[in-house]
Amino acid sequence: FKATAGIYDAGTGRVRRPPLDRILFLPERPYFPPGTLRQALSPIEPESEISDERIIETLKTLGIANVVARAGGLDVEHDWDNLLSLHEQRFISFARILLASPRFAVLYYPIKDLDSETAFKVLKILADNGITCLTMGRLGKREGDDRIESYDAVLELKSDGEWTWMDTRS
Repeated sequence: FKATAGIYDAGTGRVRRPPLDRILFLPERPYFPPGTLRQALSPIEPESEISDERIIETLKTLGIANVVARAGGLDVEHDWDNLLSLHEQRFISFARILLASPRFAVLYYPIKDLDSETAFKVLKILADNGITCLTMGRLGKREGDDRIESYDAVLELKSDGEWTWMDTRS
């Protein structure tokens, strides 16, 4: 995950990925520096202005529109670790991906703290918006969650360098 994102330089080999303007990375634990909700949701490029209506609709789609009222609006600064639960922070991260509309999203354990139904609903929302998701982790999911049919394909990398590919759509 870190090597693909370009933040880990130990080891050898080559990682090929799309340009950074076409891919977003979602770590296991969301991180939001103090600031406004608008800043937490906005893509990196400041020139990409997103309307309040689009932000609110995206939050509604994910079932977290209530965070706007709790935050006092989109433009009030907060320390998000103190205001939002980890669950809400994770969904703010998903909203940020939807608003940025990258072609690809690399998600590290995206459903770790979510129930299966909610997790796959979120992955479907991303896919329905044209975002190809690559999830990383044990099938990108929690131990014991065997809904492999919810994925298009599974690439399993083994510690000895071997790998297996399974197309689950067949």
